[in-house]
Amino acid sequence: MFTRNIDLIIAAACALATVAVVLLVPALGPIRIVLGLPFLLLLPGYALLAALYPRKGDLDPIERVALSFGLSIAIVPLIGLGLNYSPWGIRLNPILAFVTLFIVMGAGAAAYRRRAVPAEEAFAINVSLPRWSQVGLARVAAVLIVVLCSIGFGAAAFLATSRGSSESFTEFYILGPDGRAEGYPRTLELGDSLTVTLGVVNHEGEDAGYRIEATVAEKAAGLTDRLRLEDGERWEEPMTLAPNQAGNSQEVEFLLYKDGVDGVDEAYRAVHLWVDVKGPQAEATPQPKPTATVSPTSAASPTPLPTPPPPVLTAGAGGLVYVVEPDDTLTSVGERFGVSPEAIAAANGMPEPGPILAGEELMIPGTTYVVQAGDSLASIAAAFGVTPAAIMEANGIADASTIYAGREVAIPGVAP
Repeated sequence: MFTRNIDLIIAAACALATVAVVLLVPALGPIRIVLGLPFLLLLPGYALLAALYPRKGDLDPIERVALSFGLSIAIVPLIGLGLNYSPWGIRLNPILAFVTLFIVMGAGAAAYRRRAVPAEEAFAINVSLPRWSQVGLARVAAVLIVVLCSIGFGAAAFLATSRGSSESFTEFYILGPDGRAEGYPRTLELGDSLTVTLGVVNHEGEDAGYRIEATVAEKAAGLTDRLRLEDGERWEEPMTLAPNQAGNSQEVEFLLYKDGVDGVDEAYRAVHLWVDVKGPQAEATPQPKPTATVSPTSAASPTPLPTPPPPVLTAGAGGLVYVVEPDDTLTSVGERFGVSPEAIAAANGMPEPGPILAGEELMIPGTTYVVQAGDSLASIAAAFGVTPAAIMEANGIADASTIYAGREVAIPGVAP
């Protein structure tokens, strides 16, 4: 019985030895490779074939070896696919555990099935080589082609997933509220903000400079300060955006630009997600698609700035000035700019909120702010503790791309 199953015992022992060497002796790199290749490319398929075909007449030994390579290349990716949707993920220890479990269970099933057939019919390792006339040139050539293709496929997969010494790249990713690549916001109410964590990891082999721009429905919505990362350095920071129009399946795109890359209008990396923004649908007006620009240098020609819309609130000596429109009330004006009616009444010397007349100038508590390089509508709103919608309403902004460095914007509801 032991002689009949010697090949299965060797397969299980090799699998266990591979696990022991990989986990306990990580410094033995060459030995890990020698044991790892048959562990992934031969043993899983061999154990499965032994269980499926327990009789020696089912397959020739050469066919059995060739098919073992092919089946192993199919089995291992399927195990990895299953792990990808499991809590363990595709990591070294789970792969070692489940591939070893597959080999041992396949060997056990094969030993059980061999017991059910007569001893003279059960497959067993035979060291005597068949004669050349019995094998045939065509069969040998076919087996060699299968083996070489299997080895070539494995080598190509290894090279494709391994980082060479000359390879350089940058990781760019977004994380949800819990710091994982899941749980992204999918539905918002108009006026709410969207917050995600952006991450950049420099694997360029040298220091590199970056900047990140964000767009919502192809309209500029945010900009980070320029980053300077050393090779291997990681950067993670939250970014908050405020969609300014309702609509389903709006694309929120984050664009990473790298210094020194030709063509500043083309992002070096890009990630995106889609959100549904609930609220009253604004009347669509054609807007030019914003283009990414770099900070001007002494050698660069100035970039034309977008023409800002006329502000609703203008700067005055005691705050912000608003010209009352027909049907306005202190309550409606306060709701429009995010300021309480009592605060507006106090700013205008009223003992209590009262009627207002169309055409009169009304003081709105607030101040003005000159946009700095790297500012976004969301970052300005967060700094002053107001909503992006209030800033957009106060300045007549329908497109966040009109926020640029040097522009003065009105901030309602804060102390001058």
